[in-house]
Amino acid sequence: ITIDEILERHSARQLRLAFLTQLWNAKVDFSESLMTGEVRGLELTLNNFFTVVRALVSQARVDFTKSDGCHHYDTSESDLTNYFHDSRSKFRAALCDSFNTPAALDVLRDLVSKTNVYINSRGKSLNVSVVENCARWIGQMLRMFGLGEGENSEIGWGQDDHEGGAINREEILMPYLRQLSSFRDGIRRLAMEKSDSAHKDILALCDKLRDVDLIPLGVALDDQEDGKALVKLVPPADLIRARNEKRAQTEAKLAKKAAAAEAERLKRQQKMEKGRIPPQEFYKPPNVDEGIYSSWDEEGIPLTDKDGKELSKNQAKKVRKDWETQKRLHGEYLVWKDKSS
Repeated sequence: ITIDEILERHSARQLRLAFLTQLWNAKVDFSESLMTGEVRGLELTLNNFFTVVRALVSQARVDFTKSDGCHHYDTSESDLTNYFHDSRSKFRAALCDSFNTPAALDVLRDLVSKTNVYINSRGKSLNVSVVENCARWIGQMLRMFGLGEGENSEIGWGQDDHEGGAINREEILMPYLRQLSSFRDGIRRLAMEKSDSAHKDILALCDKLRDVDLIPLGVALDDQEDGKALVKLVPPADLIRARNEKRAQTEAKLAKKAAAAEAERLKRQQKMEKGRIPPQEFYKPPNVDEGIYSSWDEEGIPLTDKDGKELSKNQAKKVRKDWETQKRLHGEYLVWKDKSS
């Protein structure tokens, strides 16, 4: 396979990532499983990470005057900072070890994972500066490997955007999108303070804005604990794909739930059908083979076997127990039949 053939199916960045995931002196693997599995997964992980960090930094710059009087540098921040410095040392050690790029990428991937855990766990106490430091260094190392696009000052490794050219979409669009997000936040807040059905409709409109109207524009709104939405710019195709996958999962869950309900209905119907036979007829032909019993009492309980001999104590006890069960099932059947009619 040639490089031109690979570039027909994968981007130049993905090809470079494929090179970096393998030792320089080893046989190069361009299998489809590598390109669509590890390489594509790593690219998505890094893209999502940089998207979130850029959104957090952008929001922090807007809210920088709203200080809560806390420094937001506690044990979690110290742990992440120490991990960041350790990662830099490990990254350098990997490259000094005969330019071991797979190990170097693992260091970056682990730092991304650690930072994501910190972001998800800190909520309002998040220290954006610590996160930004990690993200900027990761982006710089990726650019050093030749994976960068766009401005070097940008957080991350940039995105291929042939339509946008040299225009900074975030710088131009973010002020308008924040106003739109602020409007949506206010509507949600007002609606949740009341219990009218109209307020539920407002929330539905907010969800439509998030899940339908903004997705083709490449705008993602992530709801946060403080009631503010985190605004992110994401390729529309990624958002549409994620939305379709979410819908497919929801539909699959609903279908599974419906199938389980139908199975339960059939199971109950089968159980009810067992009670169709009145207990007085339960031990009489054709419900039992001809000639098994020769006499019954007024309730239909067998008294003698086919030879006219009285049933033993154990036999009588068993048929009485089964008769009681059938009596209960028949009563449930009659109630179920009345409800169904």
